[in-house]
Amino acid sequence: MAEKDYSKTNGVSNSMLGWLATSPRYFQKRVATGYDDDTSESWLNFGTLIHAYLLEFETFHKKYFIQKYNKPSNAVQNKLCDIVIGANYTDLKDWVNMYKLVYSTKGKSATTIEAETTTLYNTYIGYVESEINHKGLIGISEDEMSKLQLIRKNVNEHEAAYKLINNDYYVFDENIIINNEFIIEFILGGIQMKAKIDRFIIDVKAKTITIVDLKTSSLKREEDNFGRSFKYAIDKYEYDRQLYVYGEAVKQWLAVYRPDLQADAFIVLRKIVAIKSNFDYEVRVFNLDESYFRRGKDRFEYLVELFKFYEEHGYEHDMDYYVNSGEETLTLN
Repeated sequence: MAEKDYSKTNGVSNSMLGWLATSPRYFQKRVATGYDDDTSESWLNFGTLIHAYLLEFETFHKKYFIQKYNKPSNAVQNKLCDIVIGANYTDLKDWVNMYKLVYSTKGKSATTIEAETTTLYNTYIGYVESEINHKGLIGISEDEMSKLQLIRKNVNEHEAAYKLINNDYYVFDENIIINNEFIIEFILGGIQMKAKIDRFIIDVKAKTITIVDLKTSSLKREEDNFGRSFKYAIDKYEYDRQLYVYGEAVKQWLAVYRPDLQADAFIVLRKIVAIKSNFDYEVRVFNLDESYFRRGKDRFEYLVELFKFYEEHGYEHDMDYYVNSGEETLTLN
């Protein structure tokens, strides 16, 4: 189910509900663009790479390759390289013709055009040939690969993170159900929802559902406290609401997938594997207790009520406008 196109899945995601906290118009605009934060597909940031390398390690090489050559350094060079890659052009004469399409040639002699094209050709032919040979894959730098390997090493050396992230820890346990990057469609709060969950581990014998959410965060200064900084991120981005929603989604999925297990009897555990995406790439594991669960549930229910209200009245104005016949109240706090 994880291979399904999440953007085309029916339902409202947790991130989409969060847009309502900004304004109904913001929600409407984001929905219109078709962009959903839950996909974690912001081509191609380092956080996306970390997710893929840790959670889809067995298939990572089918999506990415190490690009050993320098990438184009500006937009025009990028455009030229994209054209020649798309056309499979590796001969200099073809590059000259493409150069004329991309660059301004006004006042330039044929000799100058050929000379400038030759410089670009010599600089980027290695990159272009590598991209042509790996079409359909995404190139990452050797530096990025080294960082990913360090992060995986840090995860494996962290007792709690290792157990939460690595499948080989559970390889011979028949009581364990594990899914990564898993899409679930479900009903919660009376509305159709969807979620793409990083990872969940179901222990049939212990009757627990462990939601594992992988988060990356950077620090401004190396000496800053990562734990304190991440607690602020939990509050700011309402990760507690997200993990509440994910827990409910998995319970509903389990009830359908294995009705014999009585999903309502399972306890939901919520874990965040936090990775510092700069400096030493430190790994921490945070357990969100019941106080976070209650707050996440309250936050979710508040946003669901907002969603239902705006679905009925429209997204052009804030709630005050509709409730008070066009008048909106301003307060100091």
